[in-house]
Amino acid sequence: MFVFILNINSQRPKIIDYIETKSEVKIKEDEKIDNLIREYLGEDKAKQFEYRVQVFSSNKQKIAKDKSAEIEDIIKSQYPNIGVYRLFVSPFWKVRVGNFNSKDEAQLFLEQLVTKFPKLRKNTYIVRETRLTKNEK
Repeated sequence: MFVFILNINSQRPKIIDYIETKSEVKIKEDEKIDNLIREYLGEDKAKQFEYRVQVFSSNKQKIAKDKSAEIEDIIKSQYPNIGVYRLFVSPFWKVRVGNFNSKDEAQLFLEQLVTKFPKLRKNTYIVRETRLTKNEK
């Protein structure tokens, strides 16, 4: 068992005042670390957005995984040159399609998709995602 007694009238130790007013901390590190940090924080990276068409999202665990796989397969078979992404973002299974550079491109594809697959219309909308890419030098 510990007992802590606080004396309210006690003075602050002088060493604490000295440390806080007179101390100086210097950190010496390799220049490579600074370069890695600069690179990671974005001096060599461009932040861009891309748009995808989300066609499915469900958190019904008994059916969502299988249904998302089924939708992924159907869309891949009809659009083999367009990326189809099945994601699990707890608790949701999602299917997203495309890597469009503009919302207009994504909208055109969405219209084409729901014309071909009318049952998907209710759950289909455009999502914007952040994409990090290295700049070309």
